[in-house]
Amino acid sequence: GYESDSGGSPFHSHLWFLRDLFMMALCSPLFYYLLKSLSSIVVIVAFTGWFFLPFDLFYFMKNESIFFFVLGGYLQLYSYNVLNSYSTKRTKPIWGVATISILSLVLFVMLDNMMWGHYLKKVYILSGCFVFFVLMSFIRNERTCRILSELSDSTFFVYGCHGLIVAVLSKLLLSYISGNAFIVSLSFVLTWIIAIVVSLLLYYLVKRFMPLVLYLAGGKAGR
Repeated sequence: GYESDSGGSPFHSHLWFLRDLFMMALCSPLFYYLLKSLSSIVVIVAFTGWFFLPFDLFYFMKNESIFFFVLGGYLQLYSYNVLNSYSTKRTKPIWGVATISILSLVLFVMLDNMMWGHYLKKVYILSGCFVFFVLMSFIRNERTCRILSELSDSTFFVYGCHGLIVAVLSKLLLSYISGNAFIVSLSFVLTWIIAIVVSLLLYYLVKRFMPLVLYLAGGKAGR
C-alpha cells in the first residue's frame, strides 16, 4: 500500500509523497553538501538503505524517497543526462533488462508475502525505471517533446486523482481474474494504463468546463 513501512504516514493515501517531498526540500541543503563532499558514496549508502533494509530509517520519511531524491540530486549536480547515456544501437541489453523487469513483477506477485518479495519489488522498480528512460531515448523527437510538454500541466491532477481510480479498478479486475501470477501481473499493468487514461480524460473535462476549479485545486500546475 501507500503507507510507510514504519507506520509513519499520516493517512493511508498516495499523497504520502507530499509529506516526503516537504521533508526532502528541508533536507536538500544537507544532501547537497553530502553529494558535493562524498559524491557517489552518498548514492550507494542511500541505495543500500532502500534496497536491503525492511524498515524505514526515519519515522518521517521513507528510505525510497531518500534514495531517489539523492539519486536525482547526484544526476543533476554532476550533469549526467540519463536520456543521452544509452546508445539506441545497443538493443540486446534493453530486452534483457525489460525481461528482468517483467519476471521480477511476476515473481513479486507470487512471492509477495515471502522474504524475497521485498527484494523482487525493488528489482522491478529499478529495472522498470531503466527501461522507461531507455524507451524515452528511443522515441524522443520534436513531436514527442511537444506532446509531453502539453501533458506536463496535467501531471499533478493525474497524480492527485489516480489513487481512487486505481483502487476501484484493482477491485474490479481482481474480482474477475484467476489467481495466475502472470494474469495478475498483467492486470497490474493494465490497471495503471487505464488509470492514467481516465485521469487525463477527467483533467481535460475539468479544464474545459470548470477551469476555475482546476486552478484552485492545482494552482499553476493545473492550468
